[in-house]
Amino acid sequence: MGTVHDLVSYVYPETHTFLTNFMHRVWLPYALKQATKVITVSQHSRDDISRYLGIERTKIAIVPCGVSPRFTPFPEANEAHKLATCYNVHQPYILYVGAITARKNVVGLLRAFAMLKEQFPNLSLVIAGAPAWKSKSAYQALDELQLYSRVELAGYVADADLPALYRQAAVFVFPSFYEGFGRPPLEAMACGTPVVVSNTSSLPEVVGDAALLIDPRDVEGLAGAIKTVLANPDLQQDLVQKGKERASLFTWERAGKDIIAVYHQVLER
Repeated sequence: MGTVHDLVSYVYPETHTFLTNFMHRVWLPYALKQATKVITVSQHSRDDISRYLGIERTKIAIVPCGVSPRFTPFPEANEAHKLATCYNVHQPYILYVGAITARKNVVGLLRAFAMLKEQFPNLSLVIAGAPAWKSKSAYQALDELQLYSRVELAGYVADADLPALYRQAAVFVFPSFYEGFGRPPLEAMACGTPVVVSNTSSLPEVVGDAALLIDPRDVEGLAGAIKTVLANPDLQQDLVQKGKERASLFTWERAGKDIIAVYHQVLER
């Protein structure tokens, strides 16, 4: 048995270190071909595993990730004040949660925000995540676009504070180029926040019709989608309602049962 979340080392090798790519291209194919069954987290990842590694699709079981029950739409007392005190986060804000790395397209998000900053003078962009491999371009974009006064680099946010960060956001934006699954959009949905997300890789199958989908390479389209959500209360409510319903379908309890079922299938052979 083996579990593979994505094949980013094959699809976007330039976003990983040489050592990581080497391990994935040498060890991973050998390990999976020896496995009786392979578990992955989305149909898209299954397609990538079959395409790049030649693994039969019938050998690959799909078990989607879950959303922790701590992500709820119910705010705690004084959570906005706590965010302001601990992370210097002030409403209204656009939120991104994830690593600062090339694959996550933080540069595209910064460029889209730069197009909106004059129309929404009180709006800020909060980036919650630590720098990762090849994050330099994001900081260069901050300098180039002169956004430091409007962008809050919150860094690593404690798990206990993440639900509040999602809940207090005006919109959550996840413009990643590639995800094996992508939990942050579902976490935002579970917290009652409207979501704008890429139309690439596994993300459309994860969010369904509960988010506004965009081409991550189309910066103007990304800015337009964010503006549409911010300026349309009816759309916000529709996305919030659909998002909560969508997120409720993904639980770790169900994921655990599905994994156990796969193991039973293998053992019965």
